Amino acid sequence: MQRKFSRLFADTNSWSGEPGRLAHVCHGVLAVNPSQPAIEAAIAALEAGQFQRLAEDYARIRWPERFDSLATPGRNAAGQTTAGFPDAFATLVDGRLDAVEATRQIAWFKHARADLAKAQAMDNGALAGYVLVTWARQGKASNVREIRNAFVSAGLEPQLVDVVFRQQLVTDIAQPRYARLWRDLGLPATVHPWIELEHAVIYGRETSLGLLPARSELVRGEIEAPHLAAKVVARLADENLAIVRGHGASGKTTLAAIIGLDFAAGGAPVYYVDLAGGADTAALLDVFATRSDRGVLWIVDNIHRFEDAASNVYRYWDAVHDGSQLLLVGRPASMRRDRQNFAQPLDMLDKSTLWLTVGASEMRLVCRRLVRVRGVAGEAFEDPPDSVLTSWAHTFGGDLVAFAFSVVRNWTQLVDGDWQLVPGDARQHIRERYLDPLSSEQLAMLLMVSALARLEIEGTSLAIDLGLLNQLVEDGILVVTTRNNEERVFLAHPGMADLVAEAADAYDDADYLLKACARDPRLGMEVAKRLIGDGQSALARAVLREGLTNGGLGRMLTAGHTAELPQRTALVVGLTEVDDRDIDEALTPYAGEMASDLVRAALGTLVGVYGYVRRRFPSTAAELAADLQRPARLDRLTARAAGSSIRSLAEGLAMFDAVLPPLCKHVAEQLGGERYLQDLTSKALEVPVDEWNVVIKVAGLVPQIAMTLTDVRNIGKLRDVLSSDIGLLGEKLNQARARAPKLYEAIMHVAVDSEFRSKLAQHALGGVGTYGALRYAEKHDQELDETLRSALRNGTSNETLLAGLGLSARDTHRLLRYLRQSEPEAYDQVARLLEGTEGISALLSAIMTSPMAHGFPLLNYLMSTAPVIGERVLASAASARCAEALARLLERGHPRDLVRLLKSPFGEIAVQGVDLAAVLCIDRRAEMGGELRATLAEEFERVGRSDIAEALISAARR
Repeated sequence: MQRKFSRLFADTNSWSGEPGRLAHVCHGVLAVNPSQPAIEAAIAALEAGQFQRLAEDYARIRWPERFDSLATPGRNAAGQTTAGFPDAFATLVDGRLDAVEATRQIAWFKHARADLAKAQAMDNGALAGYVLVTWARQGKASNVREIRNAFVSAGLEPQLVDVVFRQQLVTDIAQPRYARLWRDLGLPATVHPWIELEHAVIYGRETSLGLLPARSELVRGEIEAPHLAAKVVARLADENLAIVRGHGASGKTTLAAIIGLDFAAGGAPVYYVDLAGGADTAALLDVFATRSDRGVLWIVDNIHRFEDAASNVYRYWDAVHDGSQLLLVGRPASMRRDRQNFAQPLDMLDKSTLWLTVGASEMRLVCRRLVRVRGVAGEAFEDPPDSVLTSWAHTFGGDLVAFAFSVVRNWTQLVDGDWQLVPGDARQHIRERYLDPLSSEQLAMLLMVSALARLEIEGTSLAIDLGLLNQLVEDGILVVTTRNNEERVFLAHPGMADLVAEAADAYDDADYLLKACARDPRLGMEVAKRLIGDGQSALARAVLREGLTNGGLGRMLTAGHTAELPQRTALVVGLTEVDDRDIDEALTPYAGEMASDLVRAALGTLVGVYGYVRRRFPSTAAELAADLQRPARLDRLTARAAGSSIRSLAEGLAMFDAVLPPLCKHVAEQLGGERYLQDLTSKALEVPVDEWNVVIKVAGLVPQIAMTLTDVRNIGKLRDVLSSDIGLLGEKLNQARARAPKLYEAIMHVAVDSEFRSKLAQHALGGVGTYGALRYAEKHDQELDETLRSALRNGTSNETLLAGLGLSARDTHRLLRYLRQSEPEAYDQVARLLEGTEGISALLSAIMTSPMAHGFPLLNYLMSTAPVIGERVLASAASARCAEALARLLERGHPRDLVRLLKSPFGEIAVQGVDLAAVLCIDRRAEMGGELRATLAEEFERVGRSDIAEALISAARR
């Protein structure tokens, strides 16, 4: 894989003039995207040289294939070019240049003409492409065409000539794939609880033992990618999703780091989260809605620890991503299947899993790195033979950590060509090099860290005396980091835990876990959860009780994310003797900490936790509500709400209003103010009409949005959005009139526009949503109503109408029923249209591609009101292709859907190819009740499959 890290990871790489101003991503910061006005203001403040660098970085991200290797020769201290035209360029295979120029001048046309003269003065054919990024708001189309044609006439390639104006530049940079530019512009753009990959705590030290490679080694390209890397990259490119599993210490995280940093070097934002750290799942998902854009890579590590959370991440990403890519990494799932053999959360993706196995090539990579880190002149050994590497891979079972320690211990004999290694060498080296020099107190501290590492939990500064372990930190065996303003310590690799314990002859972690939790009760809850997941409930109970004896109930319950409070209280109540009164008393002093955490969470999380606390712990609820109303809390809460997606905001505000009306009122008033309103309006205008219920919910609580939707900046976009689906416009109008009157008035203000009415008529006669369009026009626009009815009666819209009727069984059913009752002449016209071959094909397509609850009612309606058409649809369905599709539908459906299918006219066709085993499998999976099973058996009997009916009845008896 190519390495392109030098620009990205330079110590000073911010063209905002403030190196390192956002060097760290802090835990607990809001997930938010900068608004377009904020981006425009930040760019406007740049000096000429800074604007040139912005243009170059923008070009790298927008056209990665063109400007992956952009050269920027000759710069002065201010960042301005001193090398003449062009300012920056990429060199093509044929030696020609593809140039990037930038100008802050409004007179862009003059600048472009000057560049054209310079291009013509160059050697003949030296320039192949030209991009001009200008701060002019927008150029005349005629001038843009003139410049493009002039450059093409000068010998440039037409597809390589572009002019980017201010409006497009700002709009583009607001997209998530340009997130690295937000940081350089000094804009607030964090993604808590995700962190940027370059800041993830997954790297080792360059001069230490070398269990984990240092980031600097990856940047320099000194760490070769494992053999699986190419397949992972290809899978991401083809499917946007890759899952990598492998056993402990097989190099999974390093593989993810290599791939992620390679993506980041090309300008792509790469975000990382370690599920072993207990991230707030709701907050993880909330970020997807604002950041899942093309070019973004998400990396989720240790998915085996929380398969449910990993599954939720995958499902939500799959629903909202817009070309972003997701890499899931972890060990094989350890959860057992239950007695019904239910699938585990990520089992549906098993076929997509890539397995990282350790072979000769991986052993060779470890050797080469150790030679580079440890070797000195005359003391480094050459690559061992392949047969030796293969033998080592078998001996160490893929454990690269144990292998690395063994190599270090036997360094001298390896230099002499003696390739004999055994796993015990690793334990012996740890004992001799690291454990023997320790005092008993230091060893106890290390073994506490090791016991926690087995559960993939970090030690806290309260539990572990870090001052006693400084040498081990210096040696690279331990890593110290800071989370939430507190130092944490953990082994350089979780795979070391077993080696450390065995080297110390400490085979029972229980005592060390109990000691750690006694010193810091906050650890007790996390340790207990992991132990329960591993089937060690007795030890989990002992751990919790150890915390209780030290008065740590409140600290245990509030450690970590407050979103997990319901699960924590359930665990404590289930394993100890405490009750709700004890918990309420213990939680009340921590209400302030809980409020501080909740205002950083998604609105839905805040409301859910507060509602739970209010139901069970009244004293804590009162303190929590009071603390949330502090001005600083309200400001933070408002900023959090403003940074949410419009859907999350709508759902959160609605729940907020029901649980904490005063707080909701304050937040809504702030969102309707100058600071947030335009950005909120921009988000609303990105929502398609079929999802406008969320906009209506927001407008009901923030009525000011109705005014900004119809101002001169937004009315054109509003017109385009509303006219895109007239079939749903009437429905949304009715909702708006009831829930958000001012929004209803705004929409009606647009609806009287003649251009808008013309668009509505054009879309309505396209078939999809014609029923909704008729109902809308009937209630809201008499002139449009007559236009639509006349077109249907006269058949002038037949061709476009037919195409639309094949897309939605529900809309087609509603339209036919409505026309038959209120417009018989138009109904006859449509019925004649449907009797033809194309009409039958459209109906069958609508039925087959719609949910059963919509498709079969349409077929039943046709059979009862237009039997000729219905019979023709059935005849078409009897073809082998349709029968096969219906049989698959039957096999995969819910039992209630099966009953619905069997009762429909399609039933006899569908059951002919149904496999008995598939139906019985559905029976087991859905755990059908007796009444539903009897109904299903009766329907199978009716359509001629008595074998399935009898099998269902027999299964019930067993």
